[in-house]
Amino acid sequence: MKIKYKEQIKNKDLTTFQAEKPKMTENNQPVATQKPIATYDPHGAIQQKDTPMLPPDSILDGVITQIQNGIVDTFVKGDKTKWKNLQSPAINCMIEVSIGDGKIVQIDEMFTYEFEEGHTIYRPKMKIGKYQAKYGTLPMVGQKVKILTTNEGYGSIKLT
Repeated sequence: MKIKYKEQIKNKDLTTFQAEKPKMTENNQPVATQKPIATYDPHGAIQQKDTPMLPPDSILDGVITQIQNGIVDTFVKGDKTKWKNLQSPAINCMIEVSIGDGKIVQIDEMFTYEFEEGHTIYRPKMKIGKYQAKYGTLPMVGQKVKILTTNEGYGSIKLT
């Protein structure tokens, strides 16, 4: 029912209320006005591909905005079976990349390292070692980096 005036409720004058007619289909069935409730169906599920966020095959400028310290297990978001040691120490760098028109995309880059006797240890062949060779220092907040994008539109820090 549709209430036309709030005063009618106060005065309890119900004579002028009018019920709204439901919209009907061609078969004289009422049209659903609400979205159906989502139901989980593992057999009819469709995998949707991630939409690429960056322009393909390009080199972009980025800035490290945040560095989180932890272990590999906390930063890996997908298949963890390819990792030899999920308990290995790691940092996750959050990088803001400007893609033009004032749009900024945030990407993550993880680096593993070793920790012994209170010191961060890395080797030249490790990803963090390659970063140090390219940029002259280990990752720090505010540092400018180059982002290399794939032909699918995903990006990572340029290390070579």
